[in-house]
Amino acid sequence: MDLVVNKDEVLMTETRQITERPVRELLPYPRNARRHSKKQIRQIAASIERFGFTNPVLVSDAGEIIAGHGGVEAARLLGMKSVPTVALSHLSEAERRAYVLADNKLALNAGWDQEVLALELQGLIDLDFDLELTGFSLAEIDLVLDEAGESASDAETGGESAPEDRILEVPADPVSRRGDLWQLRRHRLLCGDARKAEDYKTLLGGETVGLVAMSVGLGVSCTTLIAAQKTGRRARLIEYDPAYVDTIIRRYEAVTGKPAVLAETGETFEDVAALRRGETIATEALTQEQVIIQ
Repeated sequence: MDLVVNKDEVLMTETRQITERPVRELLPYPRNARRHSKKQIRQIAASIERFGFTNPVLVSDAGEIIAGHGGVEAARLLGMKSVPTVALSHLSEAERRAYVLADNKLALNAGWDQEVLALELQGLIDLDFDLELTGFSLAEIDLVLDEAGESASDAETGGESAPEDRILEVPADPVSRRGDLWQLRRHRLLCGDARKAEDYKTLLGGETVGLVAMSVGLGVSCTTLIAAQKTGRRARLIEYDPAYVDTIIRRYEAVTGKPAVLAETGETFEDVAALRRGETIATEALTQEQVIIQ
């Protein structure tokens, strides 16, 4: 079967112009079967704010929207006066109706390579990028990363526990001290008292938070931090017991391979540990010397 190509149509497609048109002049297709929730419109709006209006709206010569209804609604939400458009003048009325369906359905027919998806999401997490701009919910991201992590862990360890699942011994002589604020890349951990307002000021530094979880126990604190790390959230934690602070830090470092840093000095956890243990040894030696002299 021979393929017939209309050269005039190809030339017209190649030279088709992107034109800025007022949003108020664009008409929604009344029989559009695709529905956009308010949440999705907000997501599209956030994407436009970060990346720009990257996909021109496809319209008929009369300004009726063929593809891009969500983008136009998001533009209205953002107060945009105009958006880039492309007129599909070469389509008949029947072809426009068919393309409205095809534009929405064809994208849904694609699948995901879960391994590559997990790598890309983790890469963006490592760059401290806001993953919600990708359109994935935090629950979806958590699920993708958990499944990838389980597969990788089984392959590498032969079924042994992953770093975040290993039980670490709580130190008898902790490095952390009350008032220490640790920076764990985008996360913060304060050795403080959750009952004191000044400790929240130290931890947050003027930031506002979207979710507050109050809990008792080391396991919950570690789980919260690791979950935030995997899903691209920023954790702000207060732990009362210095020994538990140390354990949270060591588990974070085991999972991420990144060092915790004391915010006040910029020193790593290991450097602070060496320094403070040296101070402790010197103090103990001085005390013993005083006892001998007496």
